[in-house]
Amino acid sequence: MLYDGTSAWEEYRTHLDVVATVNGWGEVRKAQELACALRGSALTVLTSLPPDSSAQSVIEALDNRFGQRNLAERWHTTLEQRRQQIGEPLAHLATDVERLTRFAFPDWPEPCKEEISVRVFLKALRDEDSRRILSGLAPKNLNEALAKAQQIESSEIRAADTGLPRKRFCSQLYGKVGSLCSGESLLVKGKLNGIECQFLVDTGATVSIVRPDVADSFNLHTTNPICFKLRSVQGTLLDTNGSASASVELGGEKWPHSFLLAQVMDQAILGMDFLSKIGAKLDLAAKTMEAGKTTISLQPCQAQDEKVLGIKKEEEWIKSALESSDLAQGSTEWGTLSSLLTKFADIFATKGKPLGRTHVVTHAIDTGDAQPIKQAPRRVPYAQEDHVDQLMREMVEQDVIEPSKSPWASPVVLIPKKDGSTRFCIDFRKVNRITKKDSYTLPCIQELLDTLGGSQWFCTIDLKSGYWQIALKEEDREKTAFSLYRKGLWQFKVMPFGLTNAPATFQRLMEAVIPPELALTYLDDVIVYGPDFETVLTKLEQVFGCFQRANLQINPKKCSFFKKQTAYLGHVISSDGVRTDSSKTQAVEDWPVPKNKKNVRAFLGFCSYYRRFVKGFSELAKPLTSLTEGTAVFSWDQSCEESFKKLKTAMVSAPILAFPDFNQPFILDCDASGHAVGSVLSQRQEGHEVVIAYFSRTLSKQERNYCATRRELLAVVLGVTHFHQYLYGRRFTLRTDHASLMWLTTFRRPEGQLARWLETLQSYDFEIIHRAGLKHANADGLSRRPCGPVCNYCSRRDMDECRKVNVQTLPREGKDDSQLSDPALNRLIHWKTQGTKPEAADLVAVDDRLRKLWNRWDSLVLHGNQLFHKWEGLRACLQWVVPTAKVKEVLQQCHDNPIGGHFGFFKTLAKVRQSYFWPSMTADVRAWCRTCQKCLAFKGPGRKTTAPLYQLAVGNPLDRMGLDILGPFPKTSRGNKFVMVAVDYFTKWPEAVALPNQEARTVAIALVENVLSRIGTPLELHTDQGRNFESELVKEVSQLMGIRKTRSTALHPQSNGLVERLNRTLSKYLAQFVNHCQNDWDEKIPLFLMAYRSACNATTGLSPAQLMYGRDLRLPEVLVRPPSQPMRPNSEYVLQLRQHLEEVREFALKESKLKLRTQKENYDRQARLPNFQEGDWVWVYNPQRKRGLCPKLQPSWTGPWT
Repeated sequence: MLYDGTSAWEEYRTHLDVVATVNGWGEVRKAQELACALRGSALTVLTSLPPDSSAQSVIEALDNRFGQRNLAERWHTTLEQRRQQIGEPLAHLATDVERLTRFAFPDWPEPCKEEISVRVFLKALRDEDSRRILSGLAPKNLNEALAKAQQIESSEIRAADTGLPRKRFCSQLYGKVGSLCSGESLLVKGKLNGIECQFLVDTGATVSIVRPDVADSFNLHTTNPICFKLRSVQGTLLDTNGSASASVELGGEKWPHSFLLAQVMDQAILGMDFLSKIGAKLDLAAKTMEAGKTTISLQPCQAQDEKVLGIKKEEEWIKSALESSDLAQGSTEWGTLSSLLTKFADIFATKGKPLGRTHVVTHAIDTGDAQPIKQAPRRVPYAQEDHVDQLMREMVEQDVIEPSKSPWASPVVLIPKKDGSTRFCIDFRKVNRITKKDSYTLPCIQELLDTLGGSQWFCTIDLKSGYWQIALKEEDREKTAFSLYRKGLWQFKVMPFGLTNAPATFQRLMEAVIPPELALTYLDDVIVYGPDFETVLTKLEQVFGCFQRANLQINPKKCSFFKKQTAYLGHVISSDGVRTDSSKTQAVEDWPVPKNKKNVRAFLGFCSYYRRFVKGFSELAKPLTSLTEGTAVFSWDQSCEESFKKLKTAMVSAPILAFPDFNQPFILDCDASGHAVGSVLSQRQEGHEVVIAYFSRTLSKQERNYCATRRELLAVVLGVTHFHQYLYGRRFTLRTDHASLMWLTTFRRPEGQLARWLETLQSYDFEIIHRAGLKHANADGLSRRPCGPVCNYCSRRDMDECRKVNVQTLPREGKDDSQLSDPALNRLIHWKTQGTKPEAADLVAVDDRLRKLWNRWDSLVLHGNQLFHKWEGLRACLQWVVPTAKVKEVLQQCHDNPIGGHFGFFKTLAKVRQSYFWPSMTADVRAWCRTCQKCLAFKGPGRKTTAPLYQLAVGNPLDRMGLDILGPFPKTSRGNKFVMVAVDYFTKWPEAVALPNQEARTVAIALVENVLSRIGTPLELHTDQGRNFESELVKEVSQLMGIRKTRSTALHPQSNGLVERLNRTLSKYLAQFVNHCQNDWDEKIPLFLMAYRSACNATTGLSPAQLMYGRDLRLPEVLVRPPSQPMRPNSEYVLQLRQHLEEVREFALKESKLKLRTQKENYDRQARLPNFQEGDWVWVYNPQRKRGLCPKLQPSWTGPWT
């Protein structure tokens, strides 16, 4: 039998061993026969080995190349995704599952492989009823599972006829971890990969395990197999993190073995797979283990069951619950609570346990005679498909959903969580709209709070995914159906989130399960209370028993036990009684002291909404009202402080703030400003609207960037969730001054953050009402409440406001001192005061500034003790004479300040002359403007330098070729957006290729296939510094073709001017011939090339075709063609063509040199070389684009440099 590497190598190897044994072949004959049977890629492996290789060497080489051991990860994935196809026989499925299991787990013992094969076979069955029946029958091996599946298929047995209980464990339990004994475990010392290690010998474990941190520290080779779990003898599930191969050394002998990675207490566990592999014999009495001829000593170790099982997480929640209580650590009460929690550990939902399913109540969806609602599924992004598959797989394993044939269909909404994961939600808004509302009455919170009086200890309990522990009526399951593209139609078997009557059903369940004398229940809030520890402990044990009988599971992370004080239903419960939660009034009590008129107006607007409840409101608020007057100066005094405090006290006192009446509907007012959101929960009591609670929160830096509509929606979401205890399960009114939120319940296709917010709101029953902003002052005032003194945002905003009006001015109080402290001005003021003008002879040894001012004696006047200069221009004015020490400050004010504007010399000089004067003022202003760093960084020099033209002469075709990308253009019907343009510098021969993009790979392919393969390779390829041309791919292509790659100077496209000129010509041509849709420009490029190649070039005097091919192109516009030339021999034609090309190109070279000389002369007339010397300070033109910044607002020059 031949082997070419395409079939399974393990099967062929087994067949070869059988044939060799039957025929009595030795190693040499076996190697010869194997070598003769190899073909194709398998023969290639043989040729790479030495000629004298043994059969074992050949087999090992083929093992490494075609063996399934190296493809284990691929087979893991294939095995996990294996499903029964339509019409596929069960026998074929079983055979394939067995084959894939053998490939995926080559090193595993046969019992483990058999167990895996059975579970994968059951999971792969298409018929759910058959899968459920077989799970209940628990077949021991794959053959038994196949036989029973065929029996069920032939007799059409269904689950309803068998009466077997449904097995609700995870379908991916591929192993188990047991215990050697109840109180003692056996350890053995050895080496793992040559490093000292202590192993736990566990005959109850089917697989061997090593901790992940041990695998990392011991440098074990790890892989990531399919995700499966281990089950302990207590039923706890343990996740695995992969597998690792290592060598185990015990008593001087080594064995290779494969371990699973899992979080266990011990470093490593030796399970039955390893013990069976080495033929271990345990002597528990002598505490020894025999492996072959070696006897190994075992060390007994006292441990609790959890440690023997290797599970650490079982105790973590108990320890956390004890530490969070107010009991004294180590006390008798501490131990009693620990024993109680341990006793009822099965009702606490730890990781890996299946959810409970209660039989007490079932949820119904009463839609009356309404027609089924079918909505189109929404597409799932490709990047999230794997995650959606994982979420659906988990729901199937938890028995939450099932395949459906329902006429109903609601869309799926994928909502991102803050931790990066995705929440799987269903949009039931249309179903809720036609559902008859359940009028089951929720408890009165005030009555519940009154019941807690006199209690000393409190315990709060929360269920784990409480909705999913309530079954859905069989006939109503179809109404929860949801669909996904390529994933079919599914429906819920339990009560999903988002249904309108879910709160009423949940409250009905809690009141049916827990008697009122044991605990108080308000939806998912359960509190156990009592006057002493024994009473509460007894009640708590009975409550746990109620949950156990109802098959409900508790979430340990959200429970608290034996607290002296706890929060419950928006109130603080303690031994001292019940008091209102301070968060209800904190938004008003912590209102910061206003800092400006705007803050005062916001506070008064909020208070004025409730002014009818405050006696003498106008008189009380008068000090604050006077601050808001237009001409008043903001001055916060003691009267304002007292008025502010009294108004805050009035806002959080009766009759404005009242207790809630749960027989009346609630009203929630929400509003948002640019930096905060605010909400007011109120009710109408005795004909008046009274406040129940306030809420306000400052927006984060990211939230301030939201649009107005998104901020208003955020205010609604935060307000509803903050007052959840009051609003959940009740119908309330939501008032907003933002009209766009009226579409809240009808918004189509929500995504991302919006979908997450709408998913939060769809659990509440409310009506949205819009009212004008003038009537919405209560919530509006809270949203405009200033932040506290530590708010960095408000501090920066105040600084920005100050910068807007911070104009530097010369203080008048400082002018006296500054002029008198200047020696020249001091003497001049003294002369002016005396009224005597000194003679010119007296000014020989004085300052030059003083002499220039003396020349303007008649224009200088004194006002008080200040010296001014009379300006006799178009508008006469007095200019203050600036002392030398103040000149720089004046120039900064008139040029550098925002009102100066960094304008040029003339505008700056005019601005200075409006108020100031000093000698040499014009020269100082000119020098200041020329040396301003910001002006130079943005404006650069007034006249840019230009170097003389440098030309590169070419004498033959393809000596030098220019290349560039033109675009982007409108996308054509062929999908093109760019044009690659190439031109030969000597012949001016053009090439243009339309491209869909300008990626390096696309450009390189187009260059080779459309340019180089057509006209040949140039000696030099000249491009700009684009990323596509500077890529390694283009460089490698150039090196492979023997092309010298050059590039133009940055920001100087003139160095590749021939291509740039061709780009302009091509753009004008396409603009003239493109259709009105501009989607066929790429179809015009071939005709443009034909026209350009046949046109005479101004530089060469000939067409590109004549210089490239020695003849003109034959064009269709010739009406009368000349007679054809007589036939000539090929050799004669070649000689004449060669002679003609030499003449043509010599002529073109001569004409080109003449034209180039003329171009250089014309260009150099305007050239202006910079006169730089070593050590000079220079500015460099270097415009850069920075992400997030506008290029127009960035400086283009950097420096100065030396």
